[in-house]
Amino acid sequence: MTRDQVLEAAVNAVKYAKGFTENVEFSSEDGSRSDPDFLCKVFGAAIEAGATTINLPDTVGYAMPDEFAACSPRAKEHAGDGSCDSQRPLPQ
Repeated sequence: MTRDQVLEAAVNAVKYAKGFTENVEFSSEDGSRSDPDFLCKVFGAAIEAGATTINLPDTVGYAMPDEFAACSPRAKEHAGDGSCDSQRPLPQ
């Protein structure tokens, strides 16, 4: 998939899920290995599409603890109000 296709798929998935529930979680499968700028762009698109929880998993344990710790602040900053954290819901 191209980056544009990934963004489109993420947005479509969140919008589809919103048709069934207000609480929509978006996970970046093995997000610690993603390009950080693109990951933030995907998170922003998912939030804009209606995601209420953003998950940032290190699915296969690829990242070293300090590397993974560096991912979370960047995701928090991108959420706008600093409330986005792995496994923590966004404020309503």
